[in-house]
Amino acid sequence: MGEAYAISKDLKDVVMVGAVAVMLQTKRARTSFDIDVALATDITHDDLIELGYISIEGKRDSWYSPRNIKVDIYRKDVSDIPVSTIVKTATLLNENTKKEVKVACLEVMIIAKYRSFNSSDRPNDRADLKTIVEKCLKKIDWNRLEKICKNQLEYDEIVKMLTRLKKLG
Repeated sequence: MGEAYAISKDLKDVVMVGAVAVMLQTKRARTSFDIDVALATDITHDDLIELGYISIEGKRDSWYSPRNIKVDIYRKDVSDIPVSTIVKTATLLNENTKKEVKVACLEVMIIAKYRSFNSSDRPNDRADLKTIVEKCLKKIDWNRLEKICKNQLEYDEIVKMLTRLKKLG
């Protein structure tokens, strides 16, 4: 949570996505080697350098934070979900404290993890989906999930997959 908060403070209008978002939403720890953020503002390369971020050569929009944590910045989309949708549907955690962090909503995380797992068979994405089912199934907004999906077929496939994961639970 500390580095997620620090990055939020540095970059202002960002939404945590990926493993850190899953950890923050489900409150279940998991190993991650980076922090993925959807950036809702027009922070330039030079702005990031001025803030103490170090560009990782050969990697598009990958940086080391001033605290030496790898940060991947998504400006357009995350798994074909527009950043504008991610920002609009984000959840604010630790509201009314000094350490607020915006996190991708459960529905965005489910769709992003589903698409990533289907396209590259990443075991961590399946594990993240299982964790979401175990910890947050009752919190899922099924109407929002359906709206964000590309089409009815994708929505139906995600519902089937979540149902299977629940049975395995």
